[in-house]
Amino acid sequence: MLPGIVPTSDWGYDWGNGPFWDSACIYVPYFIYKYDGRIDVFSENADVIFKYLCYISGRRNDVGLIACGLGDWCQPGRPKVEIKAPLLLTDSVTVYDISKKAAYLYECLGMKKEMAFAENLAEELRLAIRRELIDLSTMTAKGNCQTSQVYLIKTGIFLPEEYEKAYSVLLDIINKNGRKLDTGVIGLRYIFEVLIEGGDVDLALALMLNEDAPSYKAMINRGATALCEALDENGINESENHHFFGDVIRIFINYVAGLRINPNLNNKNEILFAPVISKTLDYANAEYMALIRRIMDDNDVSFQTAELGKVDAGGGGTIAYILALYGMEVVDCGVAV
Repeated sequence: MLPGIVPTSDWGYDWGNGPFWDSACIYVPYFIYKYDGRIDVFSENADVIFKYLCYISGRRNDVGLIACGLGDWCQPGRPKVEIKAPLLLTDSVTVYDISKKAAYLYECLGMKKEMAFAENLAEELRLAIRRELIDLSTMTAKGNCQTSQVYLIKTGIFLPEEYEKAYSVLLDIINKNGRKLDTGVIGLRYIFEVLIEGGDVDLALALMLNEDAPSYKAMINRGATALCEALDENGINESENHHFFGDVIRIFINYVAGLRINPNLNNKNEILFAPVISKTLDYANAEYMALIRRIMDDNDVSFQTAELGKVDAGGGGTIAYILALYGMEVVDCGVAV
């Protein structure tokens, strides 16, 4: 098991770690590959990643699930040991997800033995999770909470034909909680994306911008100028520069502003321009620093929802023209323009 923080001398080995924290050893090279097209970082660490997968595979219990380390840390209003999402679920799903990503990268390197091991581990975990942690009669994940439901939806543990019912359960859970966030660090990474992809962009934004805790807006209201370790005041706020809640930035760039880089994981120079339309927002701006150079900034492109038709008219319009100048491939509704 890896330490929960780096650099460290001794803290974080006996406590403060676990698969979700360990997952950085795979997520970092995976997203470097996604955004920069570089496989060298994964290649340099392929051996240690394989050793980790072998290690964590051996931590499975008699029903094939994993529970070792921290779970959905910093769930609002919950003591550290009373988190709603079961550790068996969050750890097992995390290892399932990183195993799939590792298998993909091993395939890119032609490392067939390692790829097969990662694929087999992922499949065994998927079957165990579905058998032990889902009520298939209601499509409810163990824990009956936002994090459990979101995590199984986003990682594809629920099958496509189960999605509609599983998503309906998620909305019901959110509504029963007063349409407020009830996730720790794991659920928070996925809940906004799942809601936006489900067509509920304004609900996702409302959860972020609720004046009352827990929310990002409430964090600002209580004087925060950087991300705290918790969305509510729960005694952990002495840590006031904690980036593990920062994935919300990706949501703004990918969905609100609509810049999705390498969406099919096969071309780092491909950008899908697909902003979601919100009833509560009328402006969004984002930029992306490509290896080529900066491709968008305030002087290049800005748009309002009322102008999207003009900007995107004629197969990409202004957006397509600007990005083409910088050697980027533009995709409009799945079609290169």
